[in-house]
Amino acid sequence: MIEQELRTEIVQLKAQLAERDKIILDLKEKVEYLQRENKELYNEIERLHKELRKYKNENTPSGSIPPYLKKTLEKAVEQSKEKPPTNENTTNIRNERPNRVDRREKLELCKCPYCNGPLTKKKKTYSRRVIHIQIPDAEVVEYKIPEYYCPACKKTVRPKVLDALPNSKFDLNTAILISFLVVVLNMSTSNVKTLFSTLFGLEISKSSISNILQQLRYYLGDEYAKLEAELKKAKVRYRDETGWRVNGKLNWVWVCASAKAIIYKIEKSREHKIVKRMENPSGVDVCDGYAAYNKLKGERQRCWAHLLRMAKNPEYGFRDEKEVEEYARLVE
Repeated sequence: MIEQELRTEIVQLKAQLAERDKIILDLKEKVEYLQRENKELYNEIERLHKELRKYKNENTPSGSIPPYLKKTLEKAVEQSKEKPPTNENTTNIRNERPNRVDRREKLELCKCPYCNGPLTKKKKTYSRRVIHIQIPDAEVVEYKIPEYYCPACKKTVRPKVLDALPNSKFDLNTAILISFLVVVLNMSTSNVKTLFSTLFGLEISKSSISNILQQLRYYLGDEYAKLEAELKKAKVRYRDETGWRVNGKLNWVWVCASAKAIIYKIEKSREHKIVKRMENPSGVDVCDGYAAYNKLKGERQRCWAHLLRMAKNPEYGFRDEKEVEEYARLVE
């Protein structure tokens, strides 16, 4: 009787063990599936993270960030919601008038503007300053250029028009104005064309605007070469680049500066080839962490502002509290 009971109990235990093994097997399969899924998700997050860092990292130029994502805009919106502080000494820029007076005019009334009746002049008078902007006119100047003969070198010579670029129908002031509008104010050639037509009553084609910029570039070519040579010899050079729109397309403006010189160049790419053009192993290049600057052979000094951004926003997360504490000590 006891033997039969033991056999029955053994059979039950084997059945329970088989059921447990089946459950363990199912759990192992689920764990393996979850591990594979977790690995796939991790790889996808890593891919998205790398893709995101192409467009937003500590070295991302301001020009490449859309305005609606910039923190400066967020601050400006928040400040606009706040009530401005009342301060009696604050200058009212909106209503402020210049101290100088260039011209004075006296206003008179001969009759009442309401009933056309006669008026009696009172002693009280008022003053009001109004700023008038005089729209400039385009002046066409015709130069009479005589020819001379030099008996010494047996050549025919003519005096040069000093205030105009060679073979240009516009003077040097016009070329400088167009350069200012396009480069400093970042205006398109279409808008420059409209401005000239509206303000000066002068029709100018977009091709003429491009040609003037090209002529000015060649005219200043020797000066640029001198600046580049001076910057290459400098002991310390500051390097940076940022996005620059040319007729809506993303280009890059590169800057290289020293204590005495600075040059800007607009290029179509952000490749390391542009960086190598101003390379000199004997000097120190101060730059951010952008990978293109790693190609420079000379000594480099990283920008503190970018290092601090990296410290505040580390690229990867932390696995535990110990790593957080170690990183906090490192940053401090």
